Amino acid sequence: MANRDSMTKERRIRALLSLCDEHPLEHVAVRDVLERAGIARQTFYNHYRDMNDLILDVFLSYFRRNYQLFFTREGLIEVYRHYIRHKGFYGQLPYLRTQNCFKDGYIRWIKKSYYELTIENMPAGPERERRKATVDAYLYGITALFFEWLKGDMSEVPLPIIDATFGLMPSFVPREPGEDFHIVEAD
Repeated sequence: MANRDSMTKERRIRALLSLCDEHPLEHVAVRDVLERAGIARQTFYNHYRDMNDLILDVFLSYFRRNYQLFFTREGLIEVYRHYIRHKGFYGQLPYLRTQNCFKDGYIRWIKKSYYELTIENMPAGPERERRKATVDAYLYGITALFFEWLKGDMSEVPLPIIDATFGLMPSFVPREPGEDFHIVEAD
């Protein structure tokens, strides 16, 4: 059953990516995805509340399958190549102005992920608050750079952004996934 769910999920994602090559994302409806993917409406709603959940899941599914790439410069270059290959989708994300837009969901998810990696087991106090503020500043900065790149022509891998991602990373953030690493689920 899990394999079938995974295949169906992949069909939904591929359908959305291909539709975004043809249409503005804001004009792609759930029914368009269902039609392109060849799946039933209830199947979609068993997994997502709305189209915004699917949009965020495109990114999260790629991360889940390839999370190890996000921990190295060479890996992040490959991640950006993925974004370039699917720029019909990713290039529209900064302009999406829906109730639960991608950027808001992405920020919530990445903050939750970094907090778990860096401060979850720390006692309350000034050091925890300092680390939390440092993580927030880092994530908001890197996310802003990422979204500015998405607004551009996305023709080249942005090596300065990749270098900033690693160069500005707070020293207390793990540089590779540990044995207990797990992927945090989105809200």
